[in-house]
Amino acid sequence: MLHKVKYNAIFGTPDHHLNYDSMKFIFTSLILLSLTTVLFSQNKLDGIWVKYNDDDVEYYFIIKGNSIDHMVYSEDSDKAIKLADKNSAMDFNFIYQFQQNKNNGVYTWTNTCATRCAWTETHVYHLSYLSSNKIYYHWHRIVNNFEGEDCFESGGSCFTQEESGYLVKYQPKLTYGAASASNFVPTAYRLTSTYSELKVKLVCESSSAEYTLHPPGSSMAFYLRDKNGKTYALKGQDGFGGFTAVSGYAGEEIEFTLKFEKVPSYITTISLIEGDCSSGCWHIYDIKIP
Repeated sequence: MLHKVKYNAIFGTPDHHLNYDSMKFIFTSLILLSLTTVLFSQNKLDGIWVKYNDDDVEYYFIIKGNSIDHMVYSEDSDKAIKLADKNSAMDFNFIYQFQQNKNNGVYTWTNTCATRCAWTETHVYHLSYLSSNKIYYHWHRIVNNFEGEDCFESGGSCFTQEESGYLVKYQPKLTYGAASASNFVPTAYRLTSTYSELKVKLVCESSSAEYTLHPPGSSMAFYLRDKNGKTYALKGQDGFGGFTAVSGYAGEEIEFTLKFEKVPSYITTISLIEGDCSSGCWHIYDIKIP
């Protein structure tokens, strides 16, 4: 005689086999699945990513999930506008799309005139996550002016372009409560997988001066201190030329990065303290972490 057996929809096992061990296995599996979703489905490309041309901003992307705003500058304005709005104002037929998945994303836009014409062009940006501060891009452009089968041949008006490089995460200007010297200020902060990095700028205000960066472990070495009094030791530097003394001249700017033990991401305020210094110190208090 045939009997109907009610099966568990998830694992295909009869319900009467769902004893304690089976239920424990199911519960553990669901927890692992949830953790996997959190770890591997995050939108790593979210944020504001800037393309610099020397010291000038050429364009930037504002990315959140699978939406993107491509921000550009007009020749006669310092204010950035959306590329989509710029082309719509010029009566172009502009369409775009963006999708990201874990480490990579693809952004594509196509433009042509709204009324009858031959011209069409397409831009494709392949974006690849490298760190919380940098992504790699490969840009490819194809322009078709439709002049027949030989348009892409030598002398034709159809063409392609490509370029590769890096976009960097926008870092808002740091604010702080007070500094022991007006010519020593923080300019950027970032949290890496290993360190907390604080970039600082020193401006020489005298005709000449000598500045010394003390090494890790020294009683005069810089350290970070949070609001709870916990300290984070100096681990390295970039841009100063080593743990040594350097000379500066009137108006000269020295910008360098100090690397410290990693500060927890939930900490929002830190102070930069120059070791056991008691006078003429280089302290910066209550730096707001963006």
